[in-house]
Amino acid sequence: MPGLRSFSALVLGSALVLAQANADEYVVKLGPAANGVQTLISSFGQAGLHPLRELRNLPGTVVVEMPATTAQVLIAKGYKVERSPVRRLLSVPWSLDRENQRTLPLDGNDSHPYSGNGVEIFIVDTDILRNTDEFGNRLVGGTSYVSDGKGAFGACGDQATHATGVASVAAGNRYGVAPGASIFIMRIYDCQGVTSGAAIFGALDDIVTWRKANPTAAAVVNMSFGGPGRSQTEDELLAMLASLGLPLVAAAANDDADACGYGPAGSPSVIAVAASTEDDEKASFSNWGSCVALFAPGMNVPEELGPDDSQGWSGSGTSASAPAVSGEIALLYEQVPDLTLSEIRSVLLANADQDVLQGDLGVGSPNLLLYTDGVTEEVDRVIARWFPSQKRFTVQVTVSLNGNPTPFDHAFLFRGLPKDGHCQGSPFATVHLSGGFGIASVVGWNRAPATVCLETRAGTLYVRSVRTFPDGDRSRPSREREPS
Repeated sequence: MPGLRSFSALVLGSALVLAQANADEYVVKLGPAANGVQTLISSFGQAGLHPLRELRNLPGTVVVEMPATTAQVLIAKGYKVERSPVRRLLSVPWSLDRENQRTLPLDGNDSHPYSGNGVEIFIVDTDILRNTDEFGNRLVGGTSYVSDGKGAFGACGDQATHATGVASVAAGNRYGVAPGASIFIMRIYDCQGVTSGAAIFGALDDIVTWRKANPTAAAVVNMSFGGPGRSQTEDELLAMLASLGLPLVAAAANDDADACGYGPAGSPSVIAVAASTEDDEKASFSNWGSCVALFAPGMNVPEELGPDDSQGWSGSGTSASAPAVSGEIALLYEQVPDLTLSEIRSVLLANADQDVLQGDLGVGSPNLLLYTDGVTEEVDRVIARWFPSQKRFTVQVTVSLNGNPTPFDHAFLFRGLPKDGHCQGSPFATVHLSGGFGIASVVGWNRAPATVCLETRAGTLYVRSVRTFPDGDRSRPSREREPS
């Protein structure tokens, strides 16, 4: 790759075609060794090119506007040049009632046991309207990456905005899956619904910076936009965010095509969400395929778009499917605050409704539908064994989640008999689960307790009666006995 000095000379020299009409956005990668990028950006400007953004977390990476002929010259000189991806808004959509029950028909209940309190949802989207009825004081901030200087709130007047609907589905008071979560807006679209690579990459870059400063904060990023074609720069930033433990949710897009060919949905770092209908079928417009993690309601989804109650509406698109999943992740964080990123994904999919979707889902699509009514681990078996010579007993535990091995790595056994429905005492042993099965061993007890209280990591409490050989019957060999 040419050095910094030779690149500046190239920009200023006659060999480089100057910026002109029909310029497009490109990412130029100078490499991490290129220090003094600000000087380089200045050189872009002097040559008539339009520098847009330097990405702080991808050293030596600059987004610049220039004509295709200029890009070809740079490529010929050995620079890595990538055209910025086209990312369009996806129409917004429906529905809490379906998400909190396992099967149809709908039961008219849209309640959830958690609210997402203490979790922040980043909405990478358009500007948003300050709707106090729908968001209250949970709309905690916003940043605009659009050069019109209008900011992230009400930039395009009191008209319906895409981000207002998306935020409403994720965390609205009336329509949201997580009505207690905080919302932060990252505005990347102008008032004509047009975005740029500089805006997309800039927003993701800033989230990386935020995450580095807040490594343990409970947060999720929602991206209800997309388009055909993958971007290496976008994938790099998304991979960086995933490596920092931040859940990323993306709309699968609305072209009835393989989501693997789309960005950001095709990135392995994101949870891509396809759209389902009221009849538990794939929405005809929804993308599909092996890159889709699960489906969520995406037809006629109620949401809030305006500054007052009169502007509520419903629409259709994977844009509403994605924020429903973002809201569910907020609920999971509230229920089990120390979840890792891999556990978030595992629990989300293990807890989903399985095999309820009908019809053609598209090649490679999973038959999984979002479920939001809390995680309940089922304790399937508790067996106690007494080892007299070692003065030790073990308790074997088998736990499942929705019929599958639990993704959680442990549960706790509690000492003492239940009193008034409550287990007494502190945990005396930890069960480390592998594939849903685990063994806890306790030394120095004369006999196993008649009752074991077990609290799972998801917060579910179980009381199980167990029996072992009595103290005086130590001549008999140790062997398992099923619980009473």
